[in-house]
Amino acid sequence: MSLSSLSPSMSLALLLAMVAFEFLLLALPALLWARIGRQPLRDAFAWRATAGRELLGAALLGVGFLPWVQTLIVAQNHLWPRGMAGQGESAAFMLPLVLRYPLLVILAVPLSAAVSEELFFRGVLQRALLKRLPVWLAVGVGALLFAAIHFDLQGALVRTLLGVLLGVLVLRGRTIFPAMILHLVYDAAALAGGYWDARTLGVAHALRLSAQADMGVGRAELFWGPALGTLLMLAGWGLCAWAWRKRPPPPLAPPPPTGGVP
Repeated sequence: MSLSSLSPSMSLALLLAMVAFEFLLLALPALLWARIGRQPLRDAFAWRATAGRELLGAALLGVGFLPWVQTLIVAQNHLWPRGMAGQGESAAFMLPLVLRYPLLVILAVPLSAAVSEELFFRGVLQRALLKRLPVWLAVGVGALLFAAIHFDLQGALVRTLLGVLLGVLVLRGRTIFPAMILHLVYDAAALAGGYWDARTLGVAHALRLSAQADMGVGRAELFWGPALGTLLMLAGWGLCAWAWRKRPPPPLAPPPPTGGVP
C-alpha cells in the first residue's frame, strides 16, 4: 500500500505518529543527554533569553531563504531532473493532508520539526563537534548530518545550506531560539506554498509543480524572487547583528584538552 492511497484518517494518524517518532528519535535523547550529564538547559542547548529583534530577524531569514531555494532547485532540476517518481510519494501524502488540516500541518508539524531537530543538531551535536573541530568544520559537519537524516539525496544541498545558516545563528547568537524560529518559518512557508498551489490549482497540478520546480516559473520570477529574498535576508541578518553587537564572537578553534597537556 502506498502513502497516497491511505484514507484521510489513516494519513493523519501516520503523520502524528511521524511527529511523535521524530521527538523520540531526536529531542528525547538530547534532553536525556543533558539530564544524565547534569547540564542546565542554558549550557546544553544554548537555551538563553533572546531579544525580540533577533527572533524577527530569524523569521525574515527563513522567509528570504525560500526564493533562493526555489532558484537552486530549478537549476538543479535542469542538471539532475527529479521527476514524479522522485517526489511523488511524500508530496502525494502531504498535499491532501494540508488541504484537509491546514492549521495542523502548516503550524504543528513545522513546530515539532523545528524544536526536535534544533535541540539535537544545533544543541547536542554542534556543541559536541565544537569541542573537537574548528568552528566552521564543526558547523559544516553538523549541516551535512542534518541533510543526511532526511534521506533525500536531491534535497541534500538545500538542507546542507539551511543547516549551515542555522548553525551560524546558534554559534554567533549563543542562543538556540532564533534557529528554531528560522526553521519553523521556513518549513511553514514551504507547506503554506504547497497548500496554496493545491487549493488554487488542484492536487494533481500541485504534485507536478512539486516534482518539476521550473514548471510555471518564468525568468522574471527567477530574478525578482531571489532579489526580494536577498533584501529580506539582509534585513534579517541586520536585526540579528544588532542583537549580537554586545556578545563576544565565538572562538575559532576548539578548546585545548584538559588534563595538563598543552
